[in-house]
Amino acid sequence: MPRAHRSIVLIAALLSLPPALASSVSAAAPAVYGGEIASTDDPIVLRTGASGRTLASTVLGFTAACESGRRYTFHGPVKVRSQTPGSLVMGALVMTRNARGSFTGTYTAAQDLTSRTGSSRIEFTLQGRFDGRAASGTLRAVVDFVDVPVLSPTLPEQVTLLDRCSTGTLRWKASHRPGVVYGGATNQDEAIVLIRSKDRRSVASAHAGWHAACLPEGWVDFPETFTGFPLSAAGAFGDAFAWRYPSSSGTGENLYDYDLRGRLARGSGSGTFAAKVTYPDGSVCDSGPQRWSVRST
Repeated sequence: MPRAHRSIVLIAALLSLPPALASSVSAAAPAVYGGEIASTDDPIVLRTGASGRTLASTVLGFTAACESGRRYTFHGPVKVRSQTPGSLVMGALVMTRNARGSFTGTYTAAQDLTSRTGSSRIEFTLQGRFDGRAASGTLRAVVDFVDVPVLSPTLPEQVTLLDRCSTGTLRWKASHRPGVVYGGATNQDEAIVLIRSKDRRSVASAHAGWHAACLPEGWVDFPETFTGFPLSAAGAFGDAFAWRYPSSSGTGENLYDYDLRGRLARGSGSGTFAAKVTYPDGSVCDSGPQRWSVRST
């Protein structure tokens, strides 16, 4: 029976900010690294350039704790751009270093708030190093919420900081093993990493993020880890399963329903994933069926 563990439970009161350049995962990457952000269990996927020594793109997710007590979530594919003196690139990882297996880049984006007048601005720096079989590095993000829209026609004398959210320094690790480690994204632009067992007969672990709006209100965003999916001779795997966890309120249980299925070939894979949580008060958060695709090159 597959197992699931959860490191962070989020009822997000702040809107998450999707990357401005989010798109389907590119299929043309010489090397795919898949792993996790150590302290949060969020999956991370990295693709190298043609030399295998530069970063070409990444799919990642993380959570930032806010001074207000709320949490901010980010997830999605992020493209890489070279630094151009005198220019401001939004919605991409702008690299100050990207050569010889070492990289450092900063992502910046902003959007208007929907619930009130103002805007949010996110900036995160991703740093790391490849060594052929493994990659590791750090991620650090800060998100500011202010009372001025992104494209305000006039700037007030004073800009009020409504909230600030930060991750601190997060460490991540990833591996490159063609035919064993697979990385990609779901239809929700969440990262997904699948790792086959040493004997190649099972999916030893599946790391995936998912999010959903809740009824009657609210929002959730989870990193998940599932284990123990036998592979058929044709590479198929999957199961529907449920787990119960004590409610944080101390009354009743939260019921999580999952359905993860797919098929893995030597260098790629695809399938479906669905997740739903039902709380003791009757609130339901349902991702609906989501397709996913991964590569292992």
